[in-house]
Amino acid sequence: PAEKTYRIKGTKEPFYTLNIIDGIMSTPEVIKVAKSYNATITEYLNAVLLYALMQKQQNSWHLSLKPIRIAMPVNLRKIFPSKTVRNFITMIYPGIDPRLGEYTFEEIVKHVHNYMQYYVNEKLLRGDITTNAATTRNALIRIVPLMIKDVVVRNFYAKVQDRNSSAGLTNVGVLAIPESRKPFVERVDICLGQPFSSRTNCAIISYNHILTINFASSIVEADVERYFFRKLVQDGIHVKIESNREVI
Repeated sequence: PAEKTYRIKGTKEPFYTLNIIDGIMSTPEVIKVAKSYNATITEYLNAVLLYALMQKQQNSWHLSLKPIRIAMPVNLRKIFPSKTVRNFITMIYPGIDPRLGEYTFEEIVKHVHNYMQYYVNEKLLRGDITTNAATTRNALIRIVPLMIKDVVVRNFYAKVQDRNSSAGLTNVGVLAIPESRKPFVERVDICLGQPFSSRTNCAIISYNHILTINFASSIVEADVERYFFRKLVQDGIHVKIESNREVI
């Protein structure tokens, strides 16, 4: 468990309500802006989300500032070739600590870039895999019934793991589809499921030079999404917004 992070205090929607806000933009435009900051698309959008969460925390009532971290899955297939059809990922947590002082956006981009360069490499990721695999080999854990394991893991996630991050972000990258299907596909969206807690999750995918960023949340407020897309527009990116609700 890491130090508790900043969490959004929003108004919860009724159960099974999933609010979607979808930003549609040009992939070449985003690449151009990301390169101007010497960053990849993933690093740039991570920085924008951290910047949005920082603004949300600063502009909300608080007794003290808290660290801000984003939970981001890393696709291990690119580093360790595998034919498994199951999830083969590990999590990393780029973040900032506003208690140390004010961050400019440029500082956040640089911090995320350096974090990714340090953590996303074969040696550190191999250590992550080894640590996780060692748990499954423990003789005592192996004899515990699966039903009990499920309960323990679920409670661990709720009380520890979920509190390690302020938001989630995943970038699927460029989607390739068969040539015969391309005339029938205008764009592709990806939406994450209902967040476990009152936070927003962000999913990114690109197809045919169109990049879509989908936010999914179960709270009424959409301040983080507003700060996020406002920053993209300020950087010169043209964004079209679609949603399944009236954004307040």
